[in-house]
Amino acid sequence: MDSISFGKSVYVDKNCRLHASRAAIELRNNNRLKRRVYLSTYVSDACKGEGIKTGSGCWIGINIIFNTGIGGIFLGDNVLIAPNVVIVSYKGEFKLDSLTEESELIHHGSSIHIGDNVIIYANVVIGGGANIGANSIIAAGSVVTGDVAPFSFVGGIPAKKIRDIKRD
Repeated sequence: MDSISFGKSVYVDKNCRLHASRAAIELRNNNRLKRRVYLSTYVSDACKGEGIKTGSGCWIGINIIFNTGIGGIFLGDNVLIAPNVVIVSYKGEFKLDSLTEESELIHHGSSIHIGDNVIIYANVVIGGGANIGANSIIAAGSVVTGDVAPFSFVGGIPAKKIRDIKRD
């Protein structure tokens, strides 16, 4: 428990699991974790400073998975995440020298940054190296593996810009 910290007024619903390692889990003020959220930084080569960190006022919906330990997952303030979203900082690639040799899976972590006031709709997958700019919206069912500019509405597999969001 010494690598898990909570700010003021953090709500953790039933059947949530927080599994931390050297890579800490830090939930700032006024966060809500709904049922069956799984936050994990536990991997054998976890790195200090590369855990899960949220800003204030984040809403993390039902059946969410955050998995890191290498690279880290970092949320800004007021991020809203709908049900069944998976955010994983790992990137895997196969190394195959020839068709007759055995393949080797090489994995490494690449951080994920999600800016302030982002809305992520249901069934989205966000992979290592994704940077989602502030005030953006990710459409349901999208797969995000790269950069999303601030004030963008993106969707699809892989996620692509659909339109700009009006700035007030």
